[in-house]
Amino acid sequence: MEANTLDRSLPNVLLLCDYDSLSVEFVKKLISHFCNLIIASNENEIFQNNLKEFNLNNKILFVLPKEAQKIPCDYLVSINNFDCNYSVNTDRELEILIEKINYELSIAKKNNSKTIFTFPFLQTKKVKDRLLIFRREALNQNKIPLSIIYTGQVIKSEEKQFKKDLLIKIVMLVKIKNKIPYINKKQAFYPVRVEDVVKFLVKNLFSFGMYGSEVAIISKKFSSQRFLKMLKQRFPQAKQEKKFKYQKTSRVKVRKIIKKDINFEELIRQLIDEVERNTNYKRKFSGKGLVKKIKFGKVEKRNYLQLFIYFLIVLLSPLILLVFSFSLLLFAKYNFLNAKYFLAKKSYLVSEKMARFSKFQLYYSAKVPLMNNLNKLYSISSVLIKIDEIGMKATGIAETSSGLFEKITNNESYNIEKYSDKIFKDFEYLYLNLGFLQGDLESHKYPEWIKNKRFSKEETGKIREKIYYARNLIESLPFILGNDKPTNYLILINDNNELRPQGGLIIAYGIFKFDKGNLVAKEFQDTNFIDNKIKGKLDPPNQIKKYLSQDNWFFRDLNWDSNFLTSAQKAEWFLNKAGEEKIDGVISIDLKTLKDLLTIIGKIEMGEDQQEVSNENFYQIYFDQRDEHIENDSQKERFIISLSEKLLEQLFKIEKKNQIFLARKLFENLEEKHIQLYLNDEKAHDYLLKLSWTGQIPDANCNKNCFFDWVTILETNLGKNNSNFYVKRNVDLEINLEEKEIRKKLILSLENTSENPDGRIYKAYIRLLTPKLSNFGPIEITDISRKSLLEPDIINSEEVETGVYLELQPQEKKQIVFSWKSFPKMNFDGDGQYLLYYQKQAGTEDYPLNIKMTVPKGIDLKTSPVFTLTNDDQYSYNTSLSRDLFSRIYWK
Repeated sequence: MEANTLDRSLPNVLLLCDYDSLSVEFVKKLISHFCNLIIASNENEIFQNNLKEFNLNNKILFVLPKEAQKIPCDYLVSINNFDCNYSVNTDRELEILIEKINYELSIAKKNNSKTIFTFPFLQTKKVKDRLLIFRREALNQNKIPLSIIYTGQVIKSEEKQFKKDLLIKIVMLVKIKNKIPYINKKQAFYPVRVEDVVKFLVKNLFSFGMYGSEVAIISKKFSSQRFLKMLKQRFPQAKQEKKFKYQKTSRVKVRKIIKKDINFEELIRQLIDEVERNTNYKRKFSGKGLVKKIKFGKVEKRNYLQLFIYFLIVLLSPLILLVFSFSLLLFAKYNFLNAKYFLAKKSYLVSEKMARFSKFQLYYSAKVPLMNNLNKLYSISSVLIKIDEIGMKATGIAETSSGLFEKITNNESYNIEKYSDKIFKDFEYLYLNLGFLQGDLESHKYPEWIKNKRFSKEETGKIREKIYYARNLIESLPFILGNDKPTNYLILINDNNELRPQGGLIIAYGIFKFDKGNLVAKEFQDTNFIDNKIKGKLDPPNQIKKYLSQDNWFFRDLNWDSNFLTSAQKAEWFLNKAGEEKIDGVISIDLKTLKDLLTIIGKIEMGEDQQEVSNENFYQIYFDQRDEHIENDSQKERFIISLSEKLLEQLFKIEKKNQIFLARKLFENLEEKHIQLYLNDEKAHDYLLKLSWTGQIPDANCNKNCFFDWVTILETNLGKNNSNFYVKRNVDLEINLEEKEIRKKLILSLENTSENPDGRIYKAYIRLLTPKLSNFGPIEITDISRKSLLEPDIINSEEVETGVYLELQPQEKKQIVFSWKSFPKMNFDGDGQYLLYYQKQAGTEDYPLNIKMTVPKGIDLKTSPVFTLTNDDQYSYNTSLSRDLFSRIYWK
């Protein structure tokens, strides 16, 4: 039958179905009604062959499903007589079903057809959940008259059965294979005659009362145990096997249920008789015919090539998934660094799903003999999952922080506590999940490439510690940003080319004021502004009097103390003396920080001639601002003030993709002590101390048989000539650990690389600080031609400070050797530890540090970070010192 031969006076009924008993009986019943019947099926040839005997083919138009959308229809019937254990038992098959019924629904909407969908009354949870979404959408749209009918297991009462009917497949399995499938004891069946279902369908198709509702047509419940008992009685030789497992299904929740009377035992006997009588079933079931083999959890494979391909896929798919997961992880990181937060989150999510699925496969694959090596891949997948989860949360933190930055700089009204709580919780999540990652690193065996510094237990522990204290600091964010009352912060700008103990000579300062989370005021001034407002003279430290010949203590020289806390409090004292508003904290930055900000901002035009200042020429232009033989540095200070104002203006306009780089640079400068912080709030400042951002020696957990030792070298440039730009240094520290005595020697090697013979002489006062009760010897200074011993300046207080003055000509090298002893109460008889904290001076660039430690023979040391054993009793550690170094040496 062709499309152009359809009788236009009759309604068109479009049937979308597979070939099964319900579809065939529905066609035979429907054809007697006055209508044009169009069947859209992928099994049209089977339909036509089996309908020949009824002489119906000339009354039916057969089309493929993809062509159905071209046929106008008044009625649409979609018969989905599937079984969850046979045709919809995988995720892919379920997705195909959902695509199919959505396609059919679109045809119904297009034609405004009266529509009926049929589904099984018993469904697995997975199928039920997916169809529930379809049911809600289809029935709630109210755009077309639509109803859904649920049917029990359809059974034909006549002899000829169909291959897709569930119950006959079970009987075939028992009869032909002598295998009884494993069926859950709570499983129930609701069989119904196909004639009853067809009659109900046809009746309601052409009526109006049922549309917009759901109804089930079933029989009374028949337990699986009764069914299996009948099979065992008829086939006593058959054995039950769990490998042929029937997935548990449950009934769909539907308000209207129509129950039909049925003699289930009699129907089953008819099925068994039909299987025994019809030898064609055995041929089909063996796989020689066109019929698919029954699927009950395990499918027999006779094609060894297919078996090999299947095995290869199972073996390689976890590895392929891991490769894709890792690639997506890198892609997510790229998007994160470019502030594409939505893409980053999605990439992390997909990467995590792939790694999780790979882990699931590897879990079972690793149990197979000869595949134990897959345990390493299993461990890697676990790490990838954790990293993806951490990445998603870190992306959330970056996104929230970016929004907070814009609120602060744009003077927008917002809820500070809401932002603070969100960031706090995200940091809490990071802290906990890094703990899980650390646990994984400790409990699993990983390949060598994954045991590098980035994934090491030690490095993960350090990051986790930073996150913990940063999380606690976030709690103080409302106070810091002036939520309850305005807050003021002093910004000190240090010239670290003219080095001082806490960063450098102070050349300018700024005051930032926050109110309700907004930066409401900011101004920069040179240091003379404060000095001019202070009445009278202030007595300077003795070394300033002695080596700078100054009777007055100026604001620019307050960076003399050995820790930033004291210097910050003195800066606050200076401002109070000058009558300035009370401050709530101090932020100290040096020229290295300004230079790093230029790498992010780019070029800035300065002065009337619009001279471009960049990261590359910053120091050159800065040095050109002053004559080194003129003491008044106002030109240099004006340049820094103007540059700071322009930098701040550009930072407020920074693109989102550069905010990540800005945060990274600021963090690096905090870690490397080019930025130091002080807060008046003791609780918040204590968290800064724990983060090592305050320029103080932190407290150490040092109990029984333990000694906490620390070393600080402080250089003070007294030459007023920016000579530190040319000074290179390296340090050798020798430690001889003995019971009740530790002998130490520190060799500071300095070189003045300046090529100007008339200037850039490095005039410096060098101090070394150690814990109290240290005993110092003379200081040895050597150069190429001579060696001299000097008695040091020694100050005893909470710490022992020894100092010496030296001058270093251009192209000259010198070594300063400090020697001292400590007398700890520790021994090597039992468990003990020696903790060493080497403090890097604020404002200095990286320099080589070499530590050599000698211990009594026979002592087995453990060190963190790892020291190298060079001799039986000597350990060494070499690094380029960019931040404070904390070493833990312990023995048992």
